[in-house]
Amino acid sequence: MSEPKVLDLRHTDNRDRGFGLPSLMRDWVDLVFVDEPFGACEKQQVIWHERKYNSQAADWDQLPENTQFWADEVFRILRPGGVVYAKATFHNKDRVRNALRRSFGAVDLEHRLQSANEQEIILFMTNAMPLKFAKQAKKFAYTHETLFKFTKPGGDEYWNYDRLKEINDGRQMRDVWQICKPIGRARANHEAPTPPDVIKNIYAASLPRRGSVVDPFMGAGETALQIREYSGVFVGMELLKRHFDTTRKRLIVAGLGTKIEVRRSESGVCQPKTEPAS
Repeated sequence: MSEPKVLDLRHTDNRDRGFGLPSLMRDWVDLVFVDEPFGACEKQQVIWHERKYNSQAADWDQLPENTQFWADEVFRILRPGGVVYAKATFHNKDRVRNALRRSFGAVDLEHRLQSANEQEIILFMTNAMPLKFAKQAKKFAYTHETLFKFTKPGGDEYWNYDRLKEINDGRQMRDVWQICKPIGRARANHEAPTPPDVIKNIYAASLPRRGSVVDPFMGAGETALQIREYSGVFVGMELLKRHFDTTRKRLIVAGLGTKIEVRRSESGVCQPKTEPAS
């Protein structure tokens, strides 16, 4: 079984390459999972094009150029026929979808790509929290998130239809998934951990045996933990120390992380590599 490889973006060598994505080869990875952070870096400041943003105000993830940067890099590293799954909520759904459409070749952002290239999956959260201000805001309570699936053209997409039916009691897997959000210890000390069933379904559908996965916003490491069933290659990236440490501990407990070397630096930044000012 292949040992998952985890990159610590706080290490200088990776930090200077931005999210770590530019350091990866073109056209090689089978699957990318993206759950763009909201309110990233807690009390730290994030540097983008020599400008500083207060992450407590969630400024970093409001910048559309940040989203477009990772979308372009994801397209570059995916092999032809490779797939990206990007999870989004009401606050960033349009931005994520439009960024991916630009990267994957949509001419008109108001219209989806060919059906073979793009699909939306609804994640219905069966235990979603009540919306405290629903009455005052005159809104229905939020109970779902969106999962975008984009396929890079030019190659054969891996699609395990039979495996999906197997894990869905012999029925076709639909584009509305009933998901239970992690609670209690299952949250792994993360504010918004990815539900394990989401990764289970994604891997069952689109990850070949001994395939490769990249997760540029790894969080609590659910994508890393589930790669073990596929004997695959995993590259994960995480900026926050406490989340990175949580992933490392979870991998060690699962018998997957004994060979991971963690390197640390004092500051965390998230930016593409830029040329020095003349």
